Amino acid sequence: MAATVTHLYVAALLNAPAMTNRLVEHAGERLELICTGPGRRSSLIALYAAGYMVEHLMQARPDAWAFSDTALVARSVYLQYLGEPYRCLTDSYFELGPK
Repeated sequence: MAATVTHLYVAALLNAPAMTNRLVEHAGERLELICTGPGRRSSLIALYAAGYMVEHLMQARPDAWAFSDTALVARSVYLQYLGEPYRCLTDSYFELGPK
């Protein structure tokens, strides 16, 4: 599927600030943010990272994109843990295993 895209970027929470700056360069274009954790399943920390990017894209260029429901859910996860990324990591089942 990636063979048909013009640009392909890989992001993680560690490089989310730089990735968000790069994505702003594509304002007005269609963006697909795919968040996945271990086993190709979504994880709390992956949603947090995607939500970080969604929130910062909204702040940088609020009228440039239309966000899907899933993007808004990811943003809600980010806002829930705003200022507490470590708590998000420790709450994540996939990062630490079952509690």
